[in-house]
Amino acid sequence: MIDIEEAILGALLINPESFWKIADKITAIDFAKPSHQRVYSWIGENLRTGKQVDAVLLGEHLPEFREFAITLATGYFSAAQITYYADTLRTKAEARRLANVGLQISKCEDYAEAQSLLATVRPQQTQKIKSVQDGLREFVASLQARYEANGGMTGVSSGIESLDALTGGYQAGDLVILAARPSMGKTAAALQCALGNGRVLAFSLEMTAGKLIERSVANIGDLPYRWIRFPLDAPDHASFQVMEASKLVNDLKILIDDSAGITCDQICSRARQAHMVEPLTAVIVDHLGLISRAGRHDASELGQITTALKALAKELNIPVILLCQLNRKVEEERNKKPALSHLRDSGRIEEDADIVIFLHRAEYYNMEPKGYCEFIVAKSRDGETGSAWAKSKLANMRLESCDEPEQTESTGSTSGANYSGGFKPRNQAANEPREFSRTGSYRG
Repeated sequence: MIDIEEAILGALLINPESFWKIADKITAIDFAKPSHQRVYSWIGENLRTGKQVDAVLLGEHLPEFREFAITLATGYFSAAQITYYADTLRTKAEARRLANVGLQISKCEDYAEAQSLLATVRPQQTQKIKSVQDGLREFVASLQARYEANGGMTGVSSGIESLDALTGGYQAGDLVILAARPSMGKTAAALQCALGNGRVLAFSLEMTAGKLIERSVANIGDLPYRWIRFPLDAPDHASFQVMEASKLVNDLKILIDDSAGITCDQICSRARQAHMVEPLTAVIVDHLGLISRAGRHDASELGQITTALKALAKELNIPVILLCQLNRKVEEERNKKPALSHLRDSGRIEEDADIVIFLHRAEYYNMEPKGYCEFIVAKSRDGETGSAWAKSKLANMRLESCDEPEQTESTGSTSGANYSGGFKPRNQAANEPREFSRTGSYRG
């Protein structure tokens, strides 16, 4: 390993321009010997400021390395293989760090701390500068995907067809904000997204994993949540339906982290580790206000969190869906409908978000239409803004896509509305038993 380190340093002193071939591959800490770290840092600092670099200048500016500079100057080093040398050095450095971290992990008493330590071994992700041709290839690939979607969804489904029709789904690399006042259905909407999209990692800072699974059973079975909470009061056939829905939930690949008071760094670290084991489809964080912050709990800290989660979405190339609570000013609006200004400390959140979606249920304020949830897309960096609608069935922890309701109806029902969802029910009596299929639908 020492020979490779000397080969890199010697090649750089002979051909300093080769530094730019490896600057995004290795850093000074990848060198094992402190003296080599010092020399590599000196070379990089000088080249970045436009100064010359060679063995003679090294000996003049760092006299303690004069003898080492002579050794490098008289050696037979070539810059032709410097990229290969750098890759080899990085691999060996990672193995060295892994061994060191292993010793530290053996002393850890906290699993989260061990995960954070392990994440430091992961190689740095460097994004190469892309040419116009690189960009065109990405453009053609996404255009092809849109053609193949035949005008439909190209991203991760929200679980609400009307919303997917407006947004095209949650796109890879996007930070999606789902915001609302309490009790509007944010968690139900996020859960419905998770249920239909494979390996999703959900950070539930407010609710235990058990409660999320209870809600999942109610959603997938289209069962009253009350049957699960108060089983002794449920009809005789309820236990059979709950068990059948539970079997479907058991087949899901959703991951749940219900740690309370975790930091944004811990969220990002655990998401990276889970993604390394097997690629994730999406990450859901419920919610922003419960993420632990070490400082003054001001707007700048919230901005740092949203910036970090946006970077995570881009790094893993998946959507990150962040739930947020709106401030009380929305209650002062005549129609009670939220706007971007109602986001708490909205400046940075709005700036980092690719999509901002507000959930609004007029019936919460005893207004029309009742029985519906409006999804207000207030910001869409790459698409349209507007509203999508869903039938609110929060008693069953569900939201079912539908057409826009007629505002004049007092009952909240819409004649001819087209309801849809991952688990669409047929018309059926409330107490009639249902037979479930393994696809997540059920037959009367």
